[in-house]
Amino acid sequence: MVPGEKLCLWNGRALFLGAVPDLDFHQQAAALVCIGIDGDFELARDGAEPVVCGSALIGPQIYHALRPRGKRCAFLFFDPDNPDYDFLTASNARGAATGMLVSLNEEEKLRSIFTTISACADDHMLREALAGLELAPHEDKVAAVDDQRIQLVMRRLISEPGESIPIETLAAAVDISPSRLAHLFKEQVGVPIRMFRTWYRLKTAILCLKDGMTLTDAALRAGFYDSAHFTNTFRDTFGLSPSLIFSPQRRLHWYLGETAFAVPS
Repeated sequence: MVPGEKLCLWNGRALFLGAVPDLDFHQQAAALVCIGIDGDFELARDGAEPVVCGSALIGPQIYHALRPRGKRCAFLFFDPDNPDYDFLTASNARGAATGMLVSLNEEEKLRSIFTTISACADDHMLREALAGLELAPHEDKVAAVDDQRIQLVMRRLISEPGESIPIETLAAAVDISPSRLAHLFKEQVGVPIRMFRTWYRLKTAILCLKDGMTLTDAALRAGFYDSAHFTNTFRDTFGLSPSLIFSPQRRLHWYLGETAFAVPS
């Protein structure tokens, strides 16, 4: 067991803190902040010389390789619509056009928070430490969803998690245009429909894995077609294989907190 390994999902964010093998060239849909906990790591873009750094912000769909050389790292993922992505991009504007920033201004602050998280022994301590990773100042908390049309859409997405329902169909069911639905959903729920659906499925599957289900059963319960569908979605979102994170050899401290969006009953 590697000490201090954590897997946390909360408020549209996901954190894995632990050791992983070197990761060959890949990309992920989520934005990624990587911080070396035990030392620097090597980061490369296709066609460019690798750089050695202690922190990096890697944008969505940026093809890259990451080589921790067996050292522990913190991998913090969030949707690119999350205000933290804009905050970090603005704070580290140099080279922002490349989609990859290294040696972040927030590196020491984040390393200190991740070191604290690594040492947290219970969920209460962990919840308090994770609050420090909500980086955007004065981030608005999402109010309860009071528009019945959005409530209906949310309930349908949750009750039919395995269905890839087109936004046109969802919009027609509540008698508004697709563009209006997309705007209202983001405004009231705080995240786009695409993120809501994907992250809800992933969190449900991870909860099932935490409860001891097999990968196949967890995938089916969460609305994936099969374990391969879950594996591909997980890898596409985070750039990591679930078999790497959920290996029986790991003794993870799991934390699955509340989401920032309240699902209406």
